[in-house]
Amino acid sequence: MSSLAPVCERLIEKHITSLTVDIGVRLAGSPEEEAAAAYAQDAFAELEIEADIETFAVRERAVTSESLEIRFGDLWQSFPCSLFSNTPGTDGKTIEAPLVFFESPTEYQRRDLSHLRGKAVVHLGCHIESRASYQRLMEAEPAFLLFVDIRFPGTAALADGMFPAYTRALGARPTVNVAYMDAWRWKSEGALAARLKVNGGMREGLSQNVVAELPGTDPEAGLIVLGGHHDTQAGSVGADDNASGVAAILEAARVLAPHARKRTIRFISFGAEEQLSVGSADYVRRHRDELSERGTFMANFDSFGSHMGWTELQSSVFL
Repeated sequence: MSSLAPVCERLIEKHITSLTVDIGVRLAGSPEEEAAAAYAQDAFAELEIEADIETFAVRERAVTSESLEIRFGDLWQSFPCSLFSNTPGTDGKTIEAPLVFFESPTEYQRRDLSHLRGKAVVHLGCHIESRASYQRLMEAEPAFLLFVDIRFPGTAALADGMFPAYTRALGARPTVNVAYMDAWRWKSEGALAARLKVNGGMREGLSQNVVAELPGTDPEAGLIVLGGHHDTQAGSVGADDNASGVAAILEAARVLAPHARKRTIRFISFGAEEQLSVGSADYVRRHRDELSERGTFMANFDSFGSHMGWTELQSSVFL
């Protein structure tokens, strides 16, 4: 392994640099995401491994500007924000509403959420716990939502997305992510109201899954899947979320290609993961029967390789 390490390190760095520096931010449905998919396909081709691209419909986040102001007493102050994918902007209009804090999932236990109507809701928890919770939130008709990722008590407004199946079926309100420490200040200093203005929003687009494989010698032995994703959140070049994952599957393919194998190994670079696993969901729907019959194990490389990243490998066994 020691003789392989320098080569692996150099190639991994090359892949990450190509995705993050040469291409940059790779939003689902964007030309940059398409370029990243083409890069992965070409990289497999250099290894003499054929890779197919499967396209699927998404809604591309196309925001030209976003502005958030918070009122303390008589003073308004600006703060950063980032529109959730699959939620609308404000059509360039400024929406103003009283500020209210909402602790998820605890407050979803309330029988009545009507106190949120017409409010700027600071939602403490970046993900909706269930479709039923989301439906109740939409029925409450807040003016707009300010989501706080309580897992990361930082100073950046981390981009995120709402489940497209939820927004299609139940509607959506303008929803932005805000920084944890900013929300902490609003609460501790008694912020009273918020103003939100977002130019742009979502538009129809296409995303891509890149699929390659190394055939096994025994068709009955089953299928192993190695996966990552090539798209990013808004405003991020995604070095460890997830250029590192794409680099991992490309380098794993290179290292494994010369060796005989009983099981087939499939490598998938998913698109639109940051819209909450849209690409992988599309892949499973298309290939459900095959995965049910042949799938044995999946290793998903996501958000790793950073000093501050995840330290556990999440894997799945097909049953």
